[in-house]
Amino acid sequence: MAWAGEIEGWLTGEPRYHLVAAPETAALWEPALAEEYACDVQPPEVPAKLAGLTARRAVAEENRPNLVPSDYASRYRQSLIDRLWMRALGALVACYVVGVAIYLGWTQLVQWQCNRLNDQVAALTPEYEATTRLKAEVQVLRDQMSLQFAALDVYKAIADVLPPELIIKSLGFDAPRA
Repeated sequence: MAWAGEIEGWLTGEPRYHLVAAPETAALWEPALAEEYACDVQPPEVPAKLAGLTARRAVAEENRPNLVPSDYASRYRQSLIDRLWMRALGALVACYVVGVAIYLGWTQLVQWQCNRLNDQVAALTPEYEATTRLKAEVQVLRDQMSLQFAALDVYKAIADVLPPELIIKSLGFDAPRA
């Protein structure tokens, strides 16, 4: 574990060693370890207490063996969370840009269709105006014909009702003045 820490760069100080052994075993190992390492000798726990500590460690949150210190692990975890947020934000921005591009494309298509319809209207306008003018002229001619026949009907009615002693030499119709 010390070598891995030195290689990865997070073990910068001198490691501390603990020798947990029975007194007779510690007497054998302590002189050999004391030559090279500063060693702290501790007696082993009672098996019942050791079982309790092992069970507590097994159910603890941080029960997985790890060579990376907790501050590095929390930094890596935070970096992962930040990357996930930035990717989600980037995806949201990309969706927004695609949506705006689709909207702008749609408005260009509708504008093109509107311009095409305006060109068709502009092409048909002279023909429409000529047709409207002809229709108005036909209506004027119909009105004149109906008025002409109305004048003849008035003339005939007057001739039928008029006593034979009276003679009409001229008859005129004037439009009412406003």
